[in-house]
Amino acid sequence: MKIHQPVLFLGLGGTGCRVGRELERVLREALCGPDGTELVARMRGHDYLPYQLPPCVQFVYADLSLTELGKVLPNVVPSADHHAAAQHTTHLIANLVPPNHHNSAQLAQSLRITLDADVVGWLPPPKTDPRVAPLDAGAGQLPTVGRAVLFETMRQGRGPNAVLHGVTAAMQRINASGAAIHELGGALDNTLDVFVAFSVAGGTGCGIFLDYLYLVGEHVRQTGARARIHPLVLMPSAFEEGMGGGRAAVLNSGSALVDLFRLVDDQNAQDVEDEVGEGRPERGPLSIRLPGEQGPISLRPATVQTAFLFGRPDDGVSGADLVRSMVSLITALVSAGPEGGTSFAEHFVNTTTSRSALAETGIGRRGVSTAAVASLTIPLAVLADVVSSRLLADAVRAMRVTPTAAGVQNRDLLQRFDITSGLEGFFSCAPLEDFAEAPDEPVGYDAIVQALNARARSMQDGLEHNERLLGPHMGRLAKDFSPVRAAEELSRTVDPFQLRRLVRGDAGYPEPLDRGGFEKVLTDRREPHRAPAGSDFGLHPPQPEAVRKRRSLRRLRWTDPSVQEAVDEQDTWYRWRVRRQWHEAWARNEQIWGPRWRSFRDQLTAITDEFVAHVATDDRQFGLRSAQLFASRLGVSYLLPPDDGGMAGFYHRVLANLTNRHRARLGPNPTAADLVALILGEDGWLDAYRAGRDRPEAAVHQVRQRIRSAVSECFRPGGGERPLIPAMHDLLSAVVGRADTSVDDADVAHFRNKLAGLVPGGYAPAGEGELRVLITYPAGARDSEVEAFLQRVLLLPTDAPSVEFRPSESDSLVVVLFRTGMGITQVPEVREAIRLRSEALRHERPGDRLPWRQRLGDVSGYPASTPADRAVVLQGFLNAAWNGWIRVEGADERSPRRIRVHIGHPDAPPLSLPLTPFRELSSWASLLQAYEEWALSDGSSTRRSLAGELVRTVPHNVDRDPEPPAPLFTTLCELPGKELQLVEELRARPGIDSAQQIDLMEEFWATTWPAAFDLPFRGVQSPFPNLRGMADYFAHALPAEGR
Repeated sequence: MKIHQPVLFLGLGGTGCRVGRELERVLREALCGPDGTELVARMRGHDYLPYQLPPCVQFVYADLSLTELGKVLPNVVPSADHHAAAQHTTHLIANLVPPNHHNSAQLAQSLRITLDADVVGWLPPPKTDPRVAPLDAGAGQLPTVGRAVLFETMRQGRGPNAVLHGVTAAMQRINASGAAIHELGGALDNTLDVFVAFSVAGGTGCGIFLDYLYLVGEHVRQTGARARIHPLVLMPSAFEEGMGGGRAAVLNSGSALVDLFRLVDDQNAQDVEDEVGEGRPERGPLSIRLPGEQGPISLRPATVQTAFLFGRPDDGVSGADLVRSMVSLITALVSAGPEGGTSFAEHFVNTTTSRSALAETGIGRRGVSTAAVASLTIPLAVLADVVSSRLLADAVRAMRVTPTAAGVQNRDLLQRFDITSGLEGFFSCAPLEDFAEAPDEPVGYDAIVQALNARARSMQDGLEHNERLLGPHMGRLAKDFSPVRAAEELSRTVDPFQLRRLVRGDAGYPEPLDRGGFEKVLTDRREPHRAPAGSDFGLHPPQPEAVRKRRSLRRLRWTDPSVQEAVDEQDTWYRWRVRRQWHEAWARNEQIWGPRWRSFRDQLTAITDEFVAHVATDDRQFGLRSAQLFASRLGVSYLLPPDDGGMAGFYHRVLANLTNRHRARLGPNPTAADLVALILGEDGWLDAYRAGRDRPEAAVHQVRQRIRSAVSECFRPGGGERPLIPAMHDLLSAVVGRADTSVDDADVAHFRNKLAGLVPGGYAPAGEGELRVLITYPAGARDSEVEAFLQRVLLLPTDAPSVEFRPSESDSLVVVLFRTGMGITQVPEVREAIRLRSEALRHERPGDRLPWRQRLGDVSGYPASTPADRAVVLQGFLNAAWNGWIRVEGADERSPRRIRVHIGHPDAPPLSLPLTPFRELSSWASLLQAYEEWALSDGSSTRRSLAGELVRTVPHNVDRDPEPPAPLFTTLCELPGKELQLVEELRARPGIDSAQQIDLMEEFWATTWPAAFDLPFRGVQSPFPNLRGMADYFAHALPAEGR
């Protein structure tokens, strides 16, 4: 896989962390290989670690939940041994929760006290605070709490840098990555693709995404680069009820999506002179105020041109599949080559020109995008991990079996352990200085008795001398005693379980020495040595009774049996006394050697226990992981080996292949333990033992890594040998008819079947915007035969005008279905979320907590439209009224119950809206609320067409000879002044609070009405600049009596 441009990924909240973890895993497999070592060889001279990604790819994670952040490193590399490799490219912003705040109420109060209202005016009143606690567990699915935590951290840290340290570190590494990205086939320039992943269903990501879009864009700008930010948004439909989904999730998204696409609309409309006036220089871009900043922060135009929405397109697609779809989209965009000097992501995502245009309904622009991704990948790393895990488990089972052959099994190994550990003298327990023997052999009873007695005294003297020497000697032995050294030496030839049996013994052995092990030897040495069986030895040498019995028989000689019997008895007693001295001296030093022995024994036990635990874990997970791999999926699919026996069958095929590869070095009937020992090599178990001394689990990880490397090589061995898992580009070559001996017919047939079902029928992103299709396939260059084959075999949506193909050097095939250029009412899930929030604003349920599900303090009666949108829509209604197209129901046309707008052909259905008065105030002030509800309630093409015609409506013949206004228009023009006067009178009456509905009515007459009159006419060259000018003209042109 090639990386053509630097990439920064920012994961916000739990969803962002999950997407980032999966993306890191996929990129590591693609760039580092299944065993993590490919970049080590490819990037020689850069001192890469296994599983280390290049510095041009950086990941930043931000979440309130320390638990969620704690899952990142353990899930992006195989074990803790590789955390150092991950930390080169993985950055955790783990300080989002400020200290000394026990709940959200305390934190919000601190913000109110210390910051100006224009910075924290979005905070709801204190009496409504949900008192979320503890904050380091998350925001309680309340986005406002998430944003408040972010602001307090910035306040305490004196500015945005307090929450940007991960981004800062990532940017420093990206800016220094020129050499690395050149090695990978790309180039470093002043542009940067930033992918920001979050969900709009929860509390943290939904609460802080908007601020981080501004913060990252501004930070990248300050470094001299230009950011292209691509938000990837997981929708509420991805979450099950009770698992992050449900009503609360939808309410969160209703506000968040409006905020997000208002920013997108602003980004696309900046510097555009249009009828809404959004490009006027005095307006300026959208901005936010942050703690520690002197002024508002805004983004450069076109920094965030759209956002990818990922909702569940089918009931068979899970939330986890959607996360993988988001990852597949990112990898497809970053692995494809650049286009015309820009990144492919920029080319594919941002070549649409319609996003700056007004939406058909007049509510917002056309910046909404949805995506659905179908991908076919070969999970080499996962397969290698599953197979290596099972092989190690089988090897451990074999290693745990105790040999039961006759005879002592471990005598030689015990002696080696004794010697290597520094206790060489213990097997003999020889005196440090021996006693003096008589120089001559005496003859005769008296001489022999005297010699034996002299010998006994010499033994006594030797024992006393030995006692004096043995104390310091044994102190040195105890101090130098190193069972670890012995274990390391023996680990060159024995596995950990044989070493454990050697050390601790095993009741399964037939012989006592083996059953007790070295621990029994040490225990015995600590106890006073017992006299030999049948003897009654004491502290003094035995008397020569056998010699006395022979006194009168004949002249005795030293070689006589009775004399030698006495000599042997003295020797036995002496050896017993010397050994007893050794034991007593050893026991006196137990406080030195005892803790060392117990520590070693426990370490070794812990290491072997970890291997035993691995067996239990593998037994639990093998079936589960196999089921996950072979599960039927929609969209995100795996190309797995076509084995009838599933994962178990594939495992046995790999085992047979490995055994055959090493046949010459294996004995007859080899076990999994024999195969693993051969894979590990001479020092394999030694390395594992050393790794496991501090962290027992590291021993397992080290062995698994060695096995994983061997298994990975077995998958694709090279050198002309047929791979167990063919590369996808070889399979594509085979299916288009190019002969390839490395691929067999079963693999080709299986691949064809997977391609045929890759894109399910009806699988497409939500909405009705322009559909674009991108297919990336594994190849070094464009391949017309492969592209033609894919276009034939893949079931692509029929409404896609064209398909764009891109070769990629990743071992995957990705189909990106991308719908863009839509307004917020054109995507059903977006529309329904905003509609539900609108209903909740009118009829709030307990637990809705709407003020705590927003970021900007906007909880108005218009959940979707901006003031500029409302001016556009109202102008359309006023133009229709000028033309006489509006019919009213009710006795008073100044405050009708319902209006019907007849646009176009007389037989066309009218746009019908119920209007609601408030006491004496006219129902016309509820027109725009009624229109917004109407636009959100149904996404049918008929309704959008009506809305589009309304918004495009202009007075008849406005470009040539316009007609005078219809009477209803004249009546409406008389209302604003009277209605505003009534509003003031109502506010002055007792019992009337500053009700939101009165505020909205006042806004309608005081703000929206004049704005609509001042908007230029759209799409025509008119002698009149706007409705105000035209109304003034006809007001003065009419005769006095008609005024």
